[in-house]
Amino acid sequence: MDDVRENDQCLFYVGVTILIVADSKQELESISETIETIGKSNSCTIDVHYLKQREALNTALPIGVRQVETMRTLLTQSLAVLMPFNVQELNDAGGNYYGINQVSRNINIGNRKKLINGNGFTFGVPRSGKSFFCKMEMGSVFLSSDDEIIVIDPMNGATRWQLKRLSTYASLLNKNI
Repeated sequence: MDDVRENDQCLFYVGVTILIVADSKQELESISETIETIGKSNSCTIDVHYLKQREALNTALPIGVRQVETMRTLLTQSLAVLMPFNVQELNDAGGNYYGINQVSRNINIGNRKKLINGNGFTFGVPRSGKSFFCKMEMGSVFLSSDDEIIVIDPMNGATRWQLKRLSTYASLLNKNI
């Protein structure tokens, strides 16, 4: 319990079901034996559900039903080992640079054309680099494609001379532009 208090760990009640499929009974027994050996070498007990195959299959299927009651408690650190992916990477061909992934330290390259709705908004606290980010993205789009760039700027933060070659400039405050 000290680990829970001191290291901000959470306690989870977990059931892990491994589904093995094979072409023959001998192959199934061989795979089962291999998995049990690997489990024992890592201090993990793996139980075979004899006479409960249907219940074990229903538990393993992603339908939200638990019919096998083999459960145990795990801390967050131990449970994280079972997660196959912990980082989402963004690397689209022909995309724009969107910064550095804070977990993997890889660059994020995204292509808005591949999205259902490629529109974008930029939010942030004052002096956080919103204008720089938007101008950098507009320049990147302008140089790499023939796309139309439309800027809606209610505060008139972007001036006409900055955008006259890149885009259609619309101002909500000055309708004469």
